[in-house]
Amino acid sequence: MGTNAAYTGEEIDVSKVCAVSVVRAGDSLLEAVRACEPGMPVGKILIQRDESTPEKLPKLFYCKLPPTVSHPKRTLPANGAIVGR
Repeated sequence: MGTNAAYTGEEIDVSKVCAVSVVRAGDSLLEAVRACEPGMPVGKILIQRDESTPEKLPKLFYCKLPPTVSHPKRTLPANGAIVGR
């Protein structure tokens, strides 16, 4: 079922991006990304509240990106974000 609405997207050089799955949140969206771009490299991150602080701010506990993405420059925030180099 479609809307027949015109859509103008942006082409992405997939050799410079990877899909990043947020552990325990983003795997369902990751499946959709992999369906669109099966060869896209995948990374994983784990962000949790830091219970040791009164503010309970988010803290990055784990980050594993493919070697092709050594210095991320762009992040599209979502449960399965895309990070470009």
